[in-house]
Amino acid sequence: SSDLRNSKEIADKPDQLPDGVIYKKYSAFEDEGDQLAQAKKLVLKGKVNASDADKRMVDFYREYVTENPEVIRKIITGILESDQPVLYHCTAGKDRTGITTALILTILKFDRVTIYNEYLLSNNYRKELVQKRLRLANNLHFLYPKMDLQVLEKLSWVEKKYLDAAFEEIRKKYGSTDAYIQQAL
Repeated sequence: SSDLRNSKEIADKPDQLPDGVIYKKYSAFEDEGDQLAQAKKLVLKGKVNASDADKRMVDFYREYVTENPEVIRKIITGILESDQPVLYHCTAGKDRTGITTALILTILKFDRVTIYNEYLLSNNYRKELVQKRLRLANNLHFLYPKMDLQVLEKLSWVEKKYLDAAFEEIRKKYGSTDAYIQQAL
């Protein structure tokens, strides 16, 4: 099992794994827990609007692939070299896990259309969960009257442009995805 969350996220909700499973944790951002907690407070207080949330998501994708590539290399190498099935996950299973999967599929020479289709499947699989969360937030709006529900909407789905931002950042810093795979991974 490869856990892509940071220490705070893991401490809040440790994995429950059967005996005999090798557990490895790989966090590309250790301070991210505090950032996430702060961002959550700002959202609840209505200090973040939908376009801020959008920008934060794009920035996260840009930074995740290039901030700490040696961690990404360890994650991907561990998955690709394992002779056993590997479970890898983050908290929502859409951003860190989505980027990791997109990179693995790129290494395995899948075409971009397939990679993006796989990535965007998160929206289908998370639909019920997200709709339930949005209904709950709507019902509890009196607790946080300043919260913008569009922000929650933005943070709940994946968008093509988020993955675009990761691949664009790779191209900007390394010249091409192939160069990134060769040099960083």
